[in-house]
Amino acid sequence: MMIGWIAGNGASSITPEGEDHKACFSEKMAHFDPTLPRRCKRMELTEVRPLHLTSATGRALIESRMQRRWINWIGLFSLWAGVLSLSGAHPSHELPMLRYPIRVVLSADESELVVANSRSGTVSALDLEKGKVYQESYLCPEISDMHWEPVKKEGFFLDPQNHRLLRAIQNKEGGFDLEGSWKTVGDPRYLEASPDGRQLAVSGTWSRQIQIMNVPGDSLPPELLLTLDLSFNPGPMVFVPDEKLLLVMHAFGGLLAWVELDTGSVRSVVELPMNNFGRPKIQTTHQGPVLWLAGQSLNPRATTFQTEVMWGVLMDNQIRSIPVSLALDPMTPVHQMGRVYGMGDETGPGGDPGSVWSTRNGTLIAALEGVDKIALRPRLDQPGVQRIAVGDRPVDMAINREETRLYVANQFSDTISIVDLEENRSIMDISLGTQPMLEIHERGERVFYDAELSLRGWFSCHSCHPKGHSSGLLNDNLGDDHFGAPKRILSLLGIKDTAPFAWKGSLSTLEDQISKSFRDTLLHADNTQEKALEIGAFLRTLKSPPSWRTLRDEVDTDQIIKGKRLFR
Repeated sequence: MMIGWIAGNGASSITPEGEDHKACFSEKMAHFDPTLPRRCKRMELTEVRPLHLTSATGRALIESRMQRRWINWIGLFSLWAGVLSLSGAHPSHELPMLRYPIRVVLSADESELVVANSRSGTVSALDLEKGKVYQESYLCPEISDMHWEPVKKEGFFLDPQNHRLLRAIQNKEGGFDLEGSWKTVGDPRYLEASPDGRQLAVSGTWSRQIQIMNVPGDSLPPELLLTLDLSFNPGPMVFVPDEKLLLVMHAFGGLLAWVELDTGSVRSVVELPMNNFGRPKIQTTHQGPVLWLAGQSLNPRATTFQTEVMWGVLMDNQIRSIPVSLALDPMTPVHQMGRVYGMGDETGPGGDPGSVWSTRNGTLIAALEGVDKIALRPRLDQPGVQRIAVGDRPVDMAINREETRLYVANQFSDTISIVDLEENRSIMDISLGTQPMLEIHERGERVFYDAELSLRGWFSCHSCHPKGHSSGLLNDNLGDDHFGAPKRILSLLGIKDTAPFAWKGSLSTLEDQISKSFRDTLLHADNTQEKALEIGAFLRTLKSPPSWRTLRDEVDTDQIIKGKRLFR
């Protein structure tokens, strides 16, 4: 017997009878885990009533409708009446919902994968021998990042909606139990651990802060070392072994900031001619640590003319290897900072490179998020990239100790691809669960991140507008119907409230502007009407970013009131 809880505001949740029935609801959706009672303390409901269900089929249908915001009082009771005669039980990983995996880690014995799912706020345990998910546990409304310790079978997760750092452990059944929750920086989006696992760093993109904390043993709470205010939006980070440094990268642009862990101060800042960084990697070599970066380089002097797009003059997709000593030397010119390896060429597209890995034998591996491929470059001293098709938007990778198997998390297809690195081919795709029918804005999200819609797959909408915001760079396109005047790339967050559109205000609808961008910037030759409607629906879901003062709890209400009076 299951108990469904109906909230007076239209939200709902389902938990096993006899369990803790408190539910944690987000604006987007509410998920549940039948093996784990809800541990969220926050309640935003005006009324809660129980509804008994005897069918997990009904439960799955409700979960699907719950994601798609179809639930209402009449519809829910009608659904309940239609499934009362059914029986059975389905684990949560069989429920139709969007998961969006963002992080994947291989277990210590390499028999399973631990996968963090951002959209559903769940963590999945995947049995590699059986090729399927055997446990999935709900942690919070959304997971933005994960650090998992395979030996300890425990890890940390970021809950950006509630600005919390969570700790969870894997139980004997393979599920995940929430063990602790602590307040961290506002809008925490990226989490990184030191090589020995004794320190954690959290970056808050819109609060413009990072936190560094010690991680004691014996499951004790993390100890806050410092909170550092920054002048830019921090994104991915990486610790530099033996240097007592933390590299903090701009979430959208090309800034790199080196933070001294001893003093908590910024040692130096470098701006590379890159943007849209993927998660960096540090490789230890006999010549010292080397930084590997994936990103894109937009040429402000190039135009969106066909030949300049086709040959990568406008936008280059690249991997950089930079010796840390070179990056820290203030006398190093930016154009001499490391080596650049192109991911797109005449043999195929390279749109939106993200995760990167360099193997012991020198093979460079990169996830090409925009074109759904893994790129392999066996010889760095020779051109040529081999591309292996995987799932939709590969965003993270894990590799086994022998470096013969690569495990790829595909965000939009909710799958894990297994790539044989000896034969250089994908040998299996493992589903993380059933997906519901997509809404128009969800289809638009996929189109927004799809670089294959541009000429030869060089870039996507996301390339210039990372995560819907802006790289802050210049681009000479036909937004004003002329070349010769590079224009600042503007944010798309909150764009639904900014009509009319185009640089001269000549377009009245968002869809007209999107169609123009398809035609004149991405040089997409096919009909764009349907895709423009889908992207338009997606862009209307993007809200304006919150104030960093609000996220830091630094709002001076008295000053605001005084200012309002003066203004009037």
